[in-house]
Amino acid sequence: MFERHSTLSGFQIINYRADAECKWLLIIGIAAKDNRVVGAMQLYSTERKVSQPIEGHAACFVSFKIEGNPHPSNLFCFSVRTTQGGKLHVIEVGNPPTGNQPFQKKQVEVYYPAEAATDFPVAMQVCVGYFVVSSKAASMK
Repeated sequence: MFERHSTLSGFQIINYRADAECKWLLIIGIAAKDNRVVGAMQLYSTERKVSQPIEGHAACFVSFKIEGNPHPSNLFCFSVRTTQGGKLHVIEVGNPPTGNQPFQKKQVEVYYPAEAATDFPVAMQVCVGYFVVSSKAASMK
């Protein structure tokens, strides 16, 4: 258990996630603001007992063995939709396992067409075999 971060005050909690070893925990909340849905997340380390607030709508953890590394990396994938557009981020959480090269964080733009102006990501999952990240969107309408 951990205390809810002040940045989630006034947000409806819509999801809770944990990595495979429960070393990293995440809560996700949404709130209506300026005719759009704002997403806020709280990433918590059970080992260090610290939280980090992150702007985002949907996320997941994945244990993924990167080519050339002897051990799987613990990756955190999250998606956010802001007034400037959508982005998907993939970062390594915690220290890389002994012998592994650190994962180079990735960030890609996510296209939302004009007719989907109020859409935002609500769910995310990863297919490890192909390292495909998929996200489901919802609309404020």
